Amino acid sequence: MMDDLITAVSAVGFPIVAYGAMFWYMVNMQRQHSAEISALKDALTGNTLALSELKDMLQYMFGDTKAHGTE
Repeated sequence: MMDDLITAVSAVGFPIVAYGAMFWYMVNMQRQHSAEISALKDALTGNTLALSELKDMLQYMFGDTKAHGTE
């Protein structure tokens, strides 16, 4: 691995090798962030459903007007 890196730097120069490494890092970070955002989206959808069910339960228990904070 280290020999390959040294060979690449010698053949094309450090800036090109550094650019390739940064591009590879950026692509991998983008994939990781996409997976994280997908998980957050799923959690947010679940929380939205739970809040909706909680609101419906409060409306059923206390009537529609108290669930909105008015009497």
